[in-house]
Formats: sequence, C-alpha cells, structure tokens
Amino acid sequence: MQRLLKRAALAAIVTFGYDVGDGIALQAPDTLRTIEFETTEVTAPHVTVSQDGETLVFTMLGHLFRVPAEGGEAVQLTFGPYLDTEPAYSPDGRSIAFVSDRDGGEGNVFILDVATDSIWQLTREPWAGEPVWSPDGRRLAYRSFVIQAYRGRMGQYVPSVLKEITVPEGKARTVVPDTALVRAWFYMPDGRPAWAPDGMWRAPRWVTPIVTLGDDGVADTVATLDGEAADVYAPANGQRLFYHRRLIRQSFEGLSELAWISSPLDGSTERLVTFVVDGTYPGGMPPPSHTAVSPDGRSFFVGTGGRLWRLTDAVRKPIPFRARVRLMVHPSVVPPPRRVAGPAESVGPRATGTPVISPDGAIVFVRAGELWLQEDRGGAARRLTDWKWIAHSPAVGPDGQHVAYAATRSGRHELRVLDLSTGRSETVLTGDQRIGQPAWSPDGSHLVFWNPAGRGVDRLELATRDIHRLASTAERNLWRARPQYSADGEWVYYTAASSGTGSLWRVRVNDSASTEALTDLDRHLSDGQVSADGEWLVFRRGTEIWTARMKDAPITEEDVRRLTRTGGDRFSLTPDGHAVVYSIGDRVWRRSLPEGEPTEIRLDVQPGTGTPNATVLRNVRLLDLNAGAFGAPVDLLVRGGKIARLGPQRTLAPEGARIIDGGGRFAIPGLFDMHVHVSTRTTGEGLLAYGITSVREVGNAIRWLELLADRGDLTAAPEPRYFYAGGLFMGARPSPEDEEVQLHDADEAKKYVAEWKSRGAHWIKTYQLDYALDTRPWWLARAVAEEARRVRIPVAGHGMSAEEIVKHVTVGYASLEHTSSGERVYEDILGLMSAADVRWDPNLGVAGGWALLLREAPERLDAELLKAFASPSAVDAGTNALSFRPTNALRGWWLGQLASVREAYEGGVRLLAGTDGRPFGFGQQGLGGATLHWELEHFVEAGIENAEVLKIATLGAAEALGVDGDLGSLTVGKLADIVLLDADPLEDIRNTQSIWRVIKGGRLFDPEELAAEARAIRQR
Repeated sequence: MQRLLKRAALAAIVTFGYDVGDGIALQAPDTLRTIEFETTEVTAPHVTVSQDGETLVFTMLGHLFRVPAEGGEAVQLTFGPYLDTEPAYSPDGRSIAFVSDRDGGEGNVFILDVATDSIWQLTREPWAGEPVWSPDGRRLAYRSFVIQAYRGRMGQYVPSVLKEITVPEGKARTVVPDTALVRAWFYMPDGRPAWAPDGMWRAPRWVTPIVTLGDDGVADTVATLDGEAADVYAPANGQRLFYHRRLIRQSFEGLSELAWISSPLDGSTERLVTFVVDGTYPGGMPPPSHTAVSPDGRSFFVGTGGRLWRLTDAVRKPIPFRARVRLMVHPSVVPPPRRVAGPAESVGPRATGTPVISPDGAIVFVRAGELWLQEDRGGAARRLTDWKWIAHSPAVGPDGQHVAYAATRSGRHELRVLDLSTGRSETVLTGDQRIGQPAWSPDGSHLVFWNPAGRGVDRLELATRDIHRLASTAERNLWRARPQYSADGEWVYYTAASSGTGSLWRVRVNDSASTEALTDLDRHLSDGQVSADGEWLVFRRGTEIWTARMKDAPITEEDVRRLTRTGGDRFSLTPDGHAVVYSIGDRVWRRSLPEGEPTEIRLDVQPGTGTPNATVLRNVRLLDLNAGAFGAPVDLLVRGGKIARLGPQRTLAPEGARIIDGGGRFAIPGLFDMHVHVSTRTTGEGLLAYGITSVREVGNAIRWLELLADRGDLTAAPEPRYFYAGGLFMGARPSPEDEEVQLHDADEAKKYVAEWKSRGAHWIKTYQLDYALDTRPWWLARAVAEEARRVRIPVAGHGMSAEEIVKHVTVGYASLEHTSSGERVYEDILGLMSAADVRWDPNLGVAGGWALLLREAPERLDAELLKAFASPSAVDAGTNALSFRPTNALRGWWLGQLASVREAYEGGVRLLAGTDGRPFGFGQQGLGGATLHWELEHFVEAGIENAEVLKIATLGAAEALGVDGDLGSLTVGKLADIVLLDADPLEDIRNTQSIWRVIKGGRLFDPEELAAEARAIRQR
C-alpha cells in the first residue's frame, strides 16, 4: 500500500466553499469544505462494466469513478456532499444508473449522462436502491424499501418490494408486491424481469428458485440453483446464469463453501468459476462487496483487498489505478475547552434523582447516589445513606416511616428497606442483576419490583421473603416495568413493550394470567404511573412527561397530552395522585394535574466530603509524554487535588502533608477508556483499580450518567471521571429496552441534541445505520449533525462499514467507533479520515483481539484483580474465547485490522483507545478494566511505539474531550490523576498492568484493597 504521509505533510488540499459539479445543491454552502488527496486503493467498491467490456465504473468514498478495464487514471464522475453508490452501466453505455441521497432522502435512483456529466433523478421513493437495467435499456428494476416505524422485534429484515420503472418516462410498476425477502433480481436476455427469492431447505441442503415474470403477469420458476444465491447475472448470450452461492450442507450449521457458479439454463452441469473458502477468496482476499460480469460471461470484475480485480477461471489479475479524490464535507465540531473541577473547588450537583413525596409531606431524593430526606417543615436535608453503595429508585411506604430503595456496588444488587426512625437499612433481596423500581402495597406488607434477571414483575412478601412472579415481560421485550399497586391493592400496573411499543398493562395480584393492556399507542410509553384515585395516567416519552385520563377502553394517541418537555426521566406522583413531582437538573418541581403551573420545591443540601489532605509522592519517575521517556526520580506535591509542585527528592515536605514513598516507581497519567457502557448500573471501582481515572461513556440513560458523574466528582467514592454522551440516538423502535432516545422526526432529534448539551453531555452518540435493526435511519444522522453544528457539540457514531464511515465524515461527525465489520479499510478511507481530521476509536478487542488473546493466553483470566471485578458470565465467555470465526480465519482477519490501525496512525489519523466495555456486564465486554490494557497491547502489536500508545490513552484522550487543560499529563497545575507502576511500560506495554497505587484528584486508592472489598461484596 502506498503509505500516507504524516498529517503535517499530507498531500491533501483543504478549502472552504461550495462547488456544485452536478447541478444539485441541498447542503448549506457556508458550512462545507473541500478536501482532496490521491489514492491507489479502494475499500469495498461497487463495480459495473460497460457493454463493450472496456470500461469500469466503481464507487469510492461515496462517489463514482471511471477507469479503463486494464487500469490507469481513474476519473471522478460525481461530486458534492452526497453518497453515490450501486452504479449500473446501461446496455448502450450512454448512461449510468446509481443510487444517491442527493435529494435529501435515504436514497433514490439517479441517471448520469456519460457524454454531458448531467444528472437527473429517476425514482422518487422514500428509499430506492440496487438498480438493474433491462437488455434494451428501456427499463430499470430496483428495490423499493418500505420505511416505517413498524411494530416488530429487533433483527427483522427491512420490508421491500421489487419495482420496475421506464426510462426516461419514470412510470413505475410493482413486480413483486409482497414484502418477502428477495436476494437478487435481474433481467433474462429476452427482457423478462427475474428474481431470486429467499432460499428454502430441501434436504440435504438449501436451494434457491429463479422466478421470472411473463408479459401476462404470471410468475414462473425457470431454474433452481444449489445453495443460497445472491448477485445473479444473465449475460446477453442467454446460455447461463452466474450467481454468488452460499452452500449450506446442514441446516443452520454454517458455510461450507462460498462460490461463484456458472449455471447452464438447460439444466446441465454447473461450473465453478472462482470460490471462497472460510470467508476468503484465493490469496486471502475477503469476499467482494459487489461484482460485475462481462457481457460475454468470461470475466468477473470485483473490488476486494483494497484493489480492483479481473477474475477469469480463478485466475486473478489486478487492475491498477490512481485517483485524485475531491470530496465535500462538513467540518466536525472541535470539542471546546472544558474545565474539570477539582475536589477543592465548590461545584454543585448535576442532578437530583427521582424525588418522592411521603404521606406526611417530606421529600426523599437522590444526590450523587446517596439518599436524602428533607422534612416538609423546611430545614436542611439529611443524608440517609453514604457513598459506598449507589442508592436509587426510592419508594416511601404508606406509613411514611419506611423507604424501599435499590442499592448496587461491585456488580451486586440489593433491594433494601430503610427505617427512618432508626436510620437502619435491611436488605430484603440480593441478586447479580440490577433490581429496581420498588413500590409498596397499600398495606405495606409487600413490595413489587422490576426483576430483569427473570424479565418480569415480581412481588415480595416482606414477612416471609417469598417471591411470586406476577407478570413476564420477556415476550414483550425487556422494558423498564416500573410496577405499582392500584389503590385497592387488587391490581399491579406495569410497563412493557408490546410489539415494539411501550404500553401500560395491569395484572390481578391473585391471578397472574389476567394481564390486560390499558393503552394502544402509536408511540412509546415508558414508566407508566396511575394516580391513587385511578383518574390519571402519567408516563414518559424521552424526557417529556405525558398524561391521559384513564378510561374503560384502551388509551390511544388521541387521548394523551404532553405536560412538560423535560423532567420525565425523574418523576413520581404525590400520594394523593393530584400532582406530579419531577426534577430538572438539581431543581425539583411540583405540578398539579391535569395542567397546573409548576412550583419549585426548594432543597437545602450540603453535600461534599472535603478536600483530600496534601500529599507528597517521593522518589517517583514521571512520564514525559513529549520526550517519550521517564525522567529521573523526583518528589511531587499534591494539594487541593492538583499537582502543586515538582522538585528534587526530599525537598518537598509541607507541614501536615502525608508522605508516600514511591520507591522509584514509574508514574504515568491516569488512563482514559474512550468507549465504555455502564448500563449495568454498577460502581466503577473495577475501572479505577486498573488505573482508569476517566472514561468516555458512549451511551446510556442520561439520568444515570449524571448520577455517576456527580458520584465521581462530589464524593470520595472510587469512581472514575465520567465524560458522557447520554442516551443513544436511535430510530422509533430501536431496542428491547427504553434507555435510548427514540426519535420519530428531525425536530425531535434536534430537540434532544440541544437538551443533552444543556445537561452537560460532552458529545452526542448515534447508533449504527441499520434499518434491519430499526436502529437509526440516515435522516437522523443528518439532523443530529446539523443541530450539533449549530449548538457546537461533537458527534460520535459507528464506523462499521465503508458506507457508514463516508456518511458520518460527510455530515461532520468528530469520531468513529469500531472497525469495519466487513473487510478492512484501505488508503482511500484512511486518507478521508486524516484529511477530515476525524478521530478513530477502533475497539480492537471486540473486533477479535480479545478472542485471540484469550485463546493463546487463557491464564489471563486467572488474575485475581480481574476475577474480583469481572462478572462470572464474562469470565465464562472469556474462557470460551467467543468468536464466530475459527482461529486461523480470525488470525487472518486480525492481521488486516492491525494493518488498518498501523496505516491510520502513520497517515495522521488521531486514534482513541476504547474497549466497548461494560463493567460487570455479560460476555467478554464484562471483563472490566483489564480490557483497556489489552487494547494498549493491540496498538503496540499494530506497530505503534509504547510511548505513543500511552500518549493516545492519556493526553490524546484528554485533547479529544477538550479537557487537556486539567488532565492527560503530569504537569503542575493539572489534576492529580496518577497511576504508579512497579515496572516500566516503555520496555513492555504489559507493565501498565503492574499497578501499585492509583491517585484520582489527590485521593489515593490501593487496587488490592478495592479488589478485596469487591470480593467480599460479591460473596454477600
């Protein structure tokens, strides 16, 4: 591969402006810039060949390029801030059909006139794609996708119909009217449209029928192909079909062969053209993303392995090219400098957790994971719990003297009851998965609660501790149930996802078979609560509070009204049911139903744990990130949580300071894990024990992240610093849980971008582009990016395919997460990321690194520190080294990923070190803080020097967050986030795991002590 130059010398022209090369302008010119660079490699191109076989058109970086079939200079054909893909040469060679989002939608079919370079739009669908020409060039067949917020579970295919349209008139008709999955479509040489439906099982293997449509509109099966067929072609000679075959020899037991097959239409023997074994083409190349067949049926043109190829009877010949790429992109938002307060500085809390009014008028609420109580007569609030466990989901009993709440620490979850008269808490239930949202029975004898471990609503008898399952939410997806009793104690209300939409249900306490849906809504209902008098339903949509009057028939959209635009993620009802109590930030409000004015409930809270004592670290060697070396032993004074002075040994000893002898150990800045999910609602000592003093949390309920961030900043808890994005931005029905932000239109997307910024989010995180998972449509990515530019907040998104990378860079995303899930990325993609100054967080561990590492060194799972903080299921998954690839295939894939990361670094792409970790989660992602150190090993394995890897995980991470003024290096004036190592990580990067002590903001933590506490808690 041609090496990209370092950023300072990158041969890329970056200019601001707007040039409409194709006559279609939809983007604001004042926010665009043009970047140019050269490349000789292409990632995952779509390829089409002219009728004479002499010219190829292929896609690269969202545009069309033309090159002679023998190779040469590639000429760019389309321009602008769009994604152009799926080209198809017309039979006469005068036109090229392609799919583009240049009309502002998901994609439509456009026609490029080869002679004039003019472009015009052919289809006008919500989403159209994959055009195929008829032999006479008068028609095009294409797939019309049905975009809808359909009610369904994850993993469904996107509904679509197969259509045909006349050219140039644009008269369309439906060829396949249902939404069955169609693998491929094409035209027979006589002009009949044909298609390959989804394969079917005919023992002992799968087969695929080929169906054609005659002039009489009658479908007819003309052939049956062996295996699952895709990319079917019928050359003009009319004698054969060519198709891409997946041959499955036993039902659902994997691929034994992946091949290109020549199948005679007369039923004679098929012929192998070229093949794929174990996921790779000959020579180790991955399978191509799109293939063209020459008109004579003798050659295949593919793009794979970063190059274009001609394949003839399994003989492969490279097609060399050189292209100067000209792209228009929106510049990404640079994170503004942000102060990080130290423990000596007075800062208020970000949020007050769910406020609850007791029958006597007192208010119970959560601050920084601690429960507080403030009497209705006023006066200062008093703390009910300490920071050692995170307390959440409070519920005041009917007597006003007991508070049920959930508590979590070190992967252990408890349901507790606090006696306000004695101040003592009693644990009534424990578990390894989060238990939450308790509610009292009217007589105070029972609690109902949400139990994700059993995916249901459970009822606990307090006297006997017996548990009875009331309702299962498994068949309706896992939703935050938030159960509650009816005033008469006969029913329990709860929320569950019904066919992908959150609904309010009820179940009779003494008859668990009596479930009944009380709502039939088009959009989500979350956290549904019914007033004590049974008059009102109050629920959440996103962070909005909505209400409806209860009635005998199910409540529909026509019945609901919005009460507030925010505060919905932390609300409760007063005991009499006449008002809603909710918090916005750290302030609490009360609003009477149905449409009263909000009045503030003022809280008087004096949190804080004081400033840590001054500390002198003696005899430590500090890592100089600029020099890439450790200095001579020095003393370091920490005062007020910051590095106050550096000096020669035994010269710093202010009166009253604690003296710690570092014994000549190696001091590095606190590490950053730049891709973490803390969705299991647990504490962060497992991260801190591994020297991770800061994390970039890339997607979870913002109400929970505010609590964790306050806990890390305002208490002495062993928590890292949390720099968070808030809930993931997804489509209307994105997942089996409702922690994400479900969005229906661009206005909603913009609303939540602005709200997340106002709530302290450091950036916005969108999920992957995948309608099949109903996660995030393309309009959402654009809307989020547009509003983020307006309010100046960065956006991060997935980069799991070449298309996703190009789309996200074009609209101005600041960072890309993960590696490509198909083939590796090459010079074109890396040049784009470098020229656009987009950061890349490849998460190499989840891309196969952990699986290989643990297969080759399973003893890593025996480390006592890891076992103390990893969930048992994570250790089991690590033992099995889960991966769908055999070791040899995985190793080949892995080497490609490492090459991408190495070449990205050499080309000036700024890397981030993140793990996609989920502390105390499931699978390998629940292996805790150890995985960040493995990620650093992966970077070194990719060819990056140890010192540079450490810089990526410290100062580079701080720069990416805009907090390098306070974090990221061991410099006087910065916060004292320090990791003390027994061995030199510049000699061996694995020495980052030889952690002796961790200091965060001047507070000292011993990893062994934290591990011992975690083990004791897990054994409770």
